[in-house]
Amino acid sequence: NGFVTVGNEKMSKSLGNFVTLRSMLDRHDPEVVRVFLLSKQYREPLNYDDASIGEAQKRVERWRALTTQIERSSHGHTAGAALAAPVCPARDAFWAALDNDFDFGRALVAIDDALETGARLHGADAATVLAFLREASAALGILWSLEADA
Repeated sequence: NGFVTVGNEKMSKSLGNFVTLRSMLDRHDPEVVRVFLLSKQYREPLNYDDASIGEAQKRVERWRALTTQIERSSHGHTAGAALAAPVCPARDAFWAALDNDFDFGRALVAIDDALETGARLHGADAATVLAFLREASAALGILWSLEADA
């Protein structure tokens, strides 16, 4: 099983490098903390440090910007009955990752891919990407701005 490390050292009260979830939430945006915690498969080691949280922060900021762009591109349109071809590989990869022993890191990469694809689409195709992103949001409790708009 994966250990949580702090600065690449095993987290331990005796070492004085113990970090609670509450202290993480006091220091960081809760959505960033969730994305950070989901960034690795649960059997892999997870290193908590400024660089790792910074990567999660950049990812969440990129997601927020791309989501806003996709929402504008899809304004007034609804998703088609079937997912548009460009988003199918990302959707399939997302669910395959979760089916593969909850590989959340790979699921997040699929969301990255869907957002990058969606940023190039317009109209109903962009709305279809948003439909998938809402699906992913409901599954993982991320992309909170989408939950409010649903």
